[in-house]
Amino acid sequence: MIPDAFKETLLRKIDLTELVSEYVDLYPIGGQMRGLCPFHTDSKPTFNVSTDKQIFKCFKCGKGGNSIGFIMEIKQLNYPQAIRLLADKLGLEVPQEPE
Repeated sequence: MIPDAFKETLLRKIDLTELVSEYVDLYPIGGQMRGLCPFHTDSKPTFNVSTDKQIFKCFKCGKGGNSIGFIMEIKQLNYPQAIRLLADKLGLEVPQEPE
């Protein structure tokens, strides 16, 4: 099991805007970033990333969440796989709690 403290550290260190920008062309609007949703066919930018809150939300399909949720959805990974992928991006080793 992955310790909660590590998950929190990971979420603090990952920049969601930078992560999403690897998959979506984003542009600034107010204090947020906006683009076409990568999870459905989108003709208008309904996908928003809050740079302050580090969360995303599509106002058409309803998908939303944090960096872990985004990478799970975009790469079709389970929770531990997504955490390992993000940790690898940061050069961090994922600690394990005894079960």
